[in-house]
This record gives sequence, structure tokens and C-alpha cells, in this order.
Amino acid sequence: MDKRLSMIEYDKRLDTLKHWPFTARDGATCTAEKLAEVGFFCPNPDSDPDALQCFLCLKPLEGWEPMDSPFDEHKSHSPDCKFLKLGCQKIEDMTMKNYLNVIVKNVAVIQVLDEIQKNVLKSYDDEVAKNEKAFAGNKAQNTRIKK
Repeated sequence: MDKRLSMIEYDKRLDTLKHWPFTARDGATCTAEKLAEVGFFCPNPDSDPDALQCFLCLKPLEGWEPMDSPFDEHKSHSPDCKFLKLGCQKIEDMTMKNYLNVIVKNVAVIQVLDEIQKNVLKSYDDEVAKNEKAFAGNKAQNTRIKK
């Protein structure tokens, strides 16, 4: 299963936030639990623990402060997020219809991103091939001139 798709589960999102610096014990409102509740996970917890992303709308956010409201921040930066519109339900509280809507939306986003990545790589490969062909042609022409 694609890692992003597995982030539909609250516990999986929370696992990525193990090293989150702000806790309720310290009086912070921007806790790992609240972030996971509103859909955020950390794609790179070891290298960039402050850079979070919603598992559904894929909105990346960073620069968190201890008193930030994860829900308010998410809503202000991604007001159309379907997960927020569903009330940030845990998977076990979702109706089958809501669950399938979330899965279909997430799969569709993943497919679009994968397609974009394939197109970018193909464009890059095409450009490299074109440059290699041009280089080979120039090299052959230079060889003929030298003779």
C-alpha cells in the first residue's frame, strides 16, 4: 500500500509525529495528537520533522508554533479539504460511503501525482536523448572536418 494511502489511519499519522516537540504537558495546543486528528502526518520525520502534510488534500505546512491550532491552520490553508469537511473522523467512525470517498479521493490524487512524475521524467529523458543525438551529430561533424 502506498504510504500516503496508509495515512488514512490516525495511528499511522501519529506514528510519524513521534518526535513532535510540542506537548499538552507544556501547555501547547499544537500537539502531535491534534495534528494527526486533523489529517497531518510527517513525510520525513528524521530529516524534516516540522514539514507536515495532510494525507488527503496533500497540503504541506511548516513553521508550526506551540500555540497554533492545527484545525484552524489546516482550514485556513486548505479550506476545501475533504477530510476537514467530513469532520476529521477517525477511520472507525466513518461511514462506508465517507471512507470510500476518502480512499477514492486519495487514490485519484496519488494517480495524478504519479502521472505528473512520469510525464516530467519522460520529458527529461526526451530532452537528454535529443541532446545526446545533437552531441553525437556535432562530434561526427567535427571528426569529418578534422580529416
